[in-house]
Amino acid sequence: MNKITIWSCDLSQQNGQNIVTREVCELLEPLRPKYLFYKSGSLRGVINIINNLCVLLTLNFKSKNNIVYVVASRSKLGFLRDIPAYICSLLGMKIVIHFHGSDVIKLINSFLFGKLALFFFKRAMVIVPSSHLIEPLLAHQISNLCVIENFCNFSKITSEKSAVHDNDKSFIIFWNSNIIHSKGVFLLAEAVLKLNLEGFAIKLILSGLPIGDELLNSQSTIEKLNDYACHSCIDYIGRINHETMKILLNRANLVCLPSWYKSECQPLSIIEAMCFGKRIIISNTSAMLATVNDYPSLIISAFSSDALKHQIMKVFNDEEIISMQPHADKARERFSKELFHERILTVFNNLMSEII
Repeated sequence: MNKITIWSCDLSQQNGQNIVTREVCELLEPLRPKYLFYKSGSLRGVINIINNLCVLLTLNFKSKNNIVYVVASRSKLGFLRDIPAYICSLLGMKIVIHFHGSDVIKLINSFLFGKLALFFFKRAMVIVPSSHLIEPLLAHQISNLCVIENFCNFSKITSEKSAVHDNDKSFIIFWNSNIIHSKGVFLLAEAVLKLNLEGFAIKLILSGLPIGDELLNSQSTIEKLNDYACHSCIDYIGRINHETMKILLNRANLVCLPSWYKSECQPLSIIEAMCFGKRIIISNTSAMLATVNDYPSLIISAFSSDALKHQIMKVFNDEEIISMQPHADKARERFSKELFHERILTVFNNLMSEII
């Protein structure tokens, strides 16, 4: 009999949430969990959800001693898709909800779904990746919760490379996140263009897939990306594998994520940059500040290419060789995969001990 059921969207897309979820699935594999995945945005997805609900009800009928691990959807429509899993808390099953986005607070405060969301969330064990979510969740009387931070997905890291640029090479800024307008990618591209026009040899390498958001739809995002990518100082390389990412990150002088993306919580691109000992620029949001914690960072408080340009020049003009090694060591300890494993297993072992 399966003691653990994993309820999640399909994991084929490459994003932070799916990277973490795949790791949890692999970690729990010795316990032989039941996987209930669904595809969103299609008739097939609706059929998947109905089928998954039937499976959950069957498991509950056979034994109430089950744990349902829910990888929470990030949208209001996604919340409705997850309700079949949340209902299991009313049938005697134990529910673990793993949130990956800051917009859970917006969902709780929404007029249409807030009360229903709270009803289910208060009956579950809630996992969040960032400490900035603790206070607002506690304010809504969601008290059965814990922080399990994300992890750095590689073990051997070289972070001794100088944080400043060589005189005969371009200064490299690396973007390792999806191409989303509200993440600040086009602010960064505009800042780099301006700096090159002023005579500074700065190169921007963009990786990731173009995705629409509330500010710019998918087609407009692609068109805007193409406009910027035609410039020689901006190199768009699309989706890359992990080994290529490590090579590019090791070469980079600076990583920027000036994000006001509403769902931004604990971006893996910044975690990886910290573990590599890279200089970073972030936005002044609670999610980003909680992610870097005391790691040395430059911060912009306005959604402005000029503000970003100003901070880039601070790093570009820094002639001192800054030792980031101690900060990288601390980040690798904080975001180690071993620590992530330990904390996830503690949650499930505690719940398993209650139902045996």
